[in-house]
Order: sequence, then C-alpha cells, then structure tokens
Amino acid sequence: MCISQMEHTKGLNAMISTRYDAAREQSRVMDETANHHGNTSTGMLQGVPIVVKDNFSMKDTITSCGSEMLSNYTSPYSATAVEKLERAGAIILGKTNMDEFSMGSTSTTSYHGPVINPWSSSTSISTSSTTTITSNNNNNYKDRTNSHQHDHPLPSGDALVAGGSSGGSAAAVASRSCFAALGSDTGGSIRLPAAYCGVIGFKPSYGAISRWGLVSYASSLDTPGVFARHVTDVAIMLDALIDHDPKDSTSASSDTKPQLATMTSSYYDELLSTKQQGLKGLKIGIPMEYHVTELDKEIVSLWGEVIEWARSMGAEVYEVSLPHTRYALPAYYILASAEASSNLARYDGVRYGMRGDGSDVQHMYQDSRSRYFGREVKRRIMLGAMVLSRTQYDSYYKGAQKIRRKVMTDFQDCFDAGIDIMITPTSPTSAYPISSMQAPITTYMNDIFTIPANLAGVPAVSLPLGLTSGATSSSSSSSSSSSSSSTSSLRLPLGMQLIAARGAEHTLLRASQALMSHPLAQERSNT
Repeated sequence: MCISQMEHTKGLNAMISTRYDAAREQSRVMDETANHHGNTSTGMLQGVPIVVKDNFSMKDTITSCGSEMLSNYTSPYSATAVEKLERAGAIILGKTNMDEFSMGSTSTTSYHGPVINPWSSSTSISTSSTTTITSNNNNNYKDRTNSHQHDHPLPSGDALVAGGSSGGSAAAVASRSCFAALGSDTGGSIRLPAAYCGVIGFKPSYGAISRWGLVSYASSLDTPGVFARHVTDVAIMLDALIDHDPKDSTSASSDTKPQLATMTSSYYDELLSTKQQGLKGLKIGIPMEYHVTELDKEIVSLWGEVIEWARSMGAEVYEVSLPHTRYALPAYYILASAEASSNLARYDGVRYGMRGDGSDVQHMYQDSRSRYFGREVKRRIMLGAMVLSRTQYDSYYKGAQKIRRKVMTDFQDCFDAGIDIMITPTSPTSAYPISSMQAPITTYMNDIFTIPANLAGVPAVSLPLGLTSGATSSSSSSSSSSSSSSTSSLRLPLGMQLIAARGAEHTLLRASQALMSHPLAQERSNT
C-alpha cells in the first residue's frame, strides 16, 4: 500500500532514493516467520513502513545530504538511529529529499530538486527550466556558481513549499506514503515542515536520540526527531529511538544529565496511562515575545483559540517572558554557520565527496568546493569563516554564545517557576508558493519561533491544529499578486508549537495528545 502511494505521489519529489525490493523481501521474511513459527516478534515497529532523511547514514546506501558533493558517497555503516529502527522491526522504504546539508527552511536548495507540499494545487515538476540537474553534467558548473537562477528545475503552477530542511520526510508522511519518518532539527527543520504539511513534528531534547551517523551541520544544535500523523505513533517511535549511545559523546544519560533519567521508561505506556488526565493541573506559559509583527492574523486567531482549549481542559494559563528571544535568530545563524564552516571543511575532493579539476592540490580543493556545493551552503560557509576569523571572533561568535546562554536561562527560569508547557505558533505564516520565495534573509525569518528551543536544547513539537480560512492567502505578504489569487481558495495547515523543559518528553506528549483530541482539531485533521 505505501509503495503504491509513494509511486502515485512521485511528483512531490519527496524521495531521493527508494529500496522497494529490499522492503518487499523484509516484509516477506516477516510474514513467513510469523506463519511458520507463530507471531513471536516483539519489535515495537514490526512491519511498519518508515522513511529516513538523507543525512542519516545507511549501510550500502548513497547518503547525499541533498548535495551534489556527496552524490557518489555510499555509506559503509548505518547511523545508530537507523539501526534502532531496523532492530525494532521497521521497514525502511527509502531516503527522503532535504535542503542541501540541512541548510534551508523550504526544502528547495536540494541538488535533487525542490520538495512540493502535498497540499499544493499543483504537484508536478516543470522540465522547461533553464537549469537542469545532471550529476555528470559539467556544464552545470556555470549555472551553480554564477547564475542567479534556481539550481534545480522549478515546480509548475502554484506548488507550495514543504518547509525545511526535512521537507521530504514531512511530505512523505503527509501524503500517506509511510506511517512515520525520521528527520533532523537544527533550527526548526522538523517542526516547520510539519506545520506546513499538516503533520506532527517532534524534536526531543538535545542528546536524547543519538547523532552518531547523522551527517553534521551544526553539531551543538543538530537533533534527530520524528514525523507522524498521530501522537501515539510519535510515542512508539521515541520508545524505539531514545537511548544512551556510548558512540555519541553528546548522547544524554541519567548519569551525565540527571534531569533526563525519565527517558528510560516507555513513552507509549505513559501516554496511555495519562490519557484521561488531559491538561488538568498543567501550567501553560504564553511567551509575550512571540507576538511579532510578521505573525499572520489567522495564526494569531488560532493561537488564542488553542489557549482557550487549554483553559477548558483544566490547564492554568499564564503570560511568561523570554526576554532574549528577539536575539535568538541572529545568534543562531552566527553559531550554526560557524559550526557548518568547520564541519564542511572535510569535503575537499580528497577524503569525501566529488573531486574537481586543478593543476595542483590548492586549485583542486577550490574547484571541488566551488563546483559541487550549492549557493546556500557556500553562503553559510563564508559567513561561518568570517565570524570565526581572528578579527571578528569576539564580536560575533563569543557574543552569540553569550546570547545562547541567556536564552537557555530564560527557558529554565520559566520552568523552574512551575510552567509545564509553553504554547506558541510554529511559523509566522502558512505554506507559500515556491514561485514567491524572496531573499535568503527574508526566508530565515521562517525559523523565528523554532530556533529558541534549539538554542536551549529543550524538546518541542509542532501540532496541526488549524487550517487557513481559504478566503485569503495566509502568506500574501510574501507572495506575488498572481500567486496569492490562485492559492486563495486553498485551506492550508496551521501549526502550533508546544515546548517543555529538558527531559520532559512525557509531559509534551501528554499535552499534545490532549490538544489533538479536541473536537475542532479532530474535525480539521479530517479535512
């Protein structure tokens, strides 16, 4: 069923690679074992079709990270997260499309072309674009380094962005091509596409799921997480994935981080046991600083509506302050770019990645990196190199680290004061047409609500709790008039974000289940 649906929705460009034959063989062996020996399997994900973002290493499979640089790289091992899914009995159908090296919030910077949101009125890729993606086409070098056009074929019609960087995983779940998906979240890369595509996107505490085998973008921020359509499915995925990994020095354990000791118990069992409690007795915080001018009025309305849902379910609601939130966005892009500049230095045409031309080693390095990295990756490498330079280090990098510490303190102060959950929007707008995308700096604003949770290392989830009215385009401020008019009749998903204290995944799941069970949320999810 899932393979058939995946083929039917090929136009979304959600998948980079598929492994149908291996999946069918794995399913056949499972069925044969069950028929001959009885259903003795204890795998919590036995037979469940899942997809994996293409920045997770998978043995004997190309791991391209959405980049031409790694288009020929076959991983000799599997990431810990992938191994855990396989041990739990999951059937991995393939690797999903993504922004190149996770750098982006739209899933349009991939070497393999943009991911199209399943809610779009048009889901086809135009072949008339002036820039064509071909792995061995050296003529594409000029396009990728000098052209101001897109680095890939453009979608036709009014195809909507899927969000990024884990847009392929979100689109696969939203289009029902799989039951759940593995993604990674550095500054909102799970929650933003979840909001745009109308699914649940869960980012656990930093260190909860092993990063071993996840290709690094910004090592102090990268957090593996999951997509699903139901909160119970999220809980089962977390049960399979969350565990201490000695191969990952940042992996959390009850010994190194006592506040995460509760992570060893079953999230699914805990969710079932607290289902009847709903939000009763929980203290909900509403951060004042998240009321920004860029926030669409329909999202403001949904935010207020969800707050009233929480009150009606027995929660106590308080306004809280996170005063350093306004500085989180620039601090994030300084820190993430600095770490990316360092992490991506390994792709030089010698140790990893495609090799360019050159009369000597220096020119070969230069040609390899200029030719095979996309524009957004090169932009962030250059920014990172600048902020790490001797003359700028104190002004930029050290200053951003200080802001990060203050953001962490803001969250901790609220949770220490008794707040259990914070409710905020996930994004300033709903999904907008790919054709209306603006300058990179404007696009960076999409992450304004998601970045603080990454800087603080706390768990957060995006829930699909609303829909646009369809009367006007939610993202009209960033769309051309023609795009706005043609998408105005669409009712698009709106996401709300829940944030909890570090290690409080149980509480986050409980609150998520309660809100997703609200009659209005149920009605909208069936639209």
